[in-house]
Amino acid sequence: MKLYEINDKIYELLNQEIMDPETGEILDINGFDQLKELEIERDTKIENTGLFIKNLEVDVSALKEEERRLAERRKVKENKLNWTKRFLDEFLKSEDVAKFETPKVKMSFRKSESVNIFETAILPDEYIHEKTEYIPDKTAIKKAIKSGAVVDGAELVESQNLQVK
Repeated sequence: MKLYEINDKIYELLNQEIMDPETGEILDINGFDQLKELEIERDTKIENTGLFIKNLEVDVSALKEEERRLAERRKVKENKLNWTKRFLDEFLKSEDVAKFETPKVKMSFRKSESVNIFETAILPDEYIHEKTEYIPDKTAIKKAIKSGAVVDGAELVESQNLQVK
């Protein structure tokens, strides 16, 4: 049974007046037993959901660690790749080898052009692109609102966040 279904059944039983509201006397023993069983089932369901959340948090943490570890390994391999390419490039150029070919690999040089910028401060404005991004500073906005300032387009929202340990 789903958690909301359990709650619905609990409310149904409570509306049937299982107990006398003034004296607390149990009027319907079967209804009272059902209510207790449903409360236990609800508590078990809530506990299991909390445990499921904890397991997911552990999985997410492990995946983040694996991503970090793989990123480190990738960076090492990229550095090794770049160093090896530069080494071979310099070696082939120093030996005046324009092409190299075997049944397993084929290498050659091709021409390309790129622009090298010496100093951006002396370039004419027509060759400069400004890149701006609109990123609100939430920390500064929060501080301003808490100190009594009114910030148009922003508000401080209080919420309750479930924490599972």
